[in-house]
Amino acid sequence: MTRHHNKYVSNQDIIVKCLNTYADVLHNMPIQWYVDRVYESVVRKVGVKIKREEVEATVCYFMRDKIDYCRHCYGTGKSK
Repeated sequence: MTRHHNKYVSNQDIIVKCLNTYADVLHNMPIQWYVDRVYESVVRKVGVKIKREEVEATVCYFMRDKIDYCRHCYGTGKSK
């Protein structure tokens, strides 16, 4: 039996595919909402171990021109 997620080539590929699922449907959510949803999706994938920090950095990079958010705190109000 082949793995369902065997076509991913990198951690960023997994993150971006999950992000696209949410960004295509909901366009106006805060950046932390996308980070939370993508992270939840990524950790459910069997055999995939990606740190939340990597998810946050990748989501913020790909959403930088689509959502206006504070790049110092990623919209959380807390400094990183």
